[in-house]
This record gives sequence, structure tokens and C-alpha cells, in this order.
Amino acid sequence: MGKPISKTIVNISLQENTYYENIDDLNRMLREYNDAVTNLSEIEKKLFENKIKELNYKLEQQLESCNLCSLGINTFIQNYTNEINTFKDLKRNVSKSAQMIEDVVVNIERGELLRDFDFKTNDKK
Repeated sequence: MGKPISKTIVNISLQENTYYENIDDLNRMLREYNDAVTNLSEIEKKLFENKIKELNYKLEQQLESCNLCSLGINTFIQNYTNEINTFKDLKRNVSKSAQMIEDVVVNIERGELLRDFDFKTNDKK
């Protein structure tokens, strides 16, 4: 066409790989979020309601201020991934504690408070 290519277009083309890496990182982060939040039982949803609201709020804040060209996009991805991992650790610890409580209840349920006593064998004395 004979016209010079603008600096903006050159800069975008030079950053193409970075944009694709950011997109991959964002997709990975969102998959982690979905894995952490979507398979909760009704009880867990109620228990973690405030924490999920907090995660959503932090995500929404960043969505308004970041774009693929933002210098802080990598920091946001790392920080939010850390938040997700913290939530997953909390969820894992609560699940582990619930399982321990359930095991104790089952052991109490199965426990013998009184032993069977064979009165016939003791009558012979």
C-alpha cells in the first residue's frame, strides 16, 4: 500500500507472544477458580459464602482496572492465583476436619459402652 506502518501496530506485533502468555495465564487462573468454587456442597457454599464473595470482589476490582496491556497484569494473575490457592487450602483443611469429626462420631456410634456379660458361666461358682 506504500504507507508506513504505525508505531502502535509495530508495538502490538512485538508484544504478541506476551499477550498470548497473559491469555493462557488468565485462563489457567480462571480454571483454578472454577475448580475451587464450582464443586462445593450446599453446606460448603454456605460456610464459604463470605470467602467466595471476597474472591469475587477482588476479581471484579481488577477486571475494571486491568487489560492485556496493563503493566500489572502479571502481578494481578500471581496475586489472585495465590488467593485461590489460599481458599483451596482452607477448603482442604475444613474437609479434613469434617472427615475427622465424622470418623470420631462413627467410632462413638460403634463403641460398646457395656460389655456383654455371660451370666450363666458365673452362676457355676
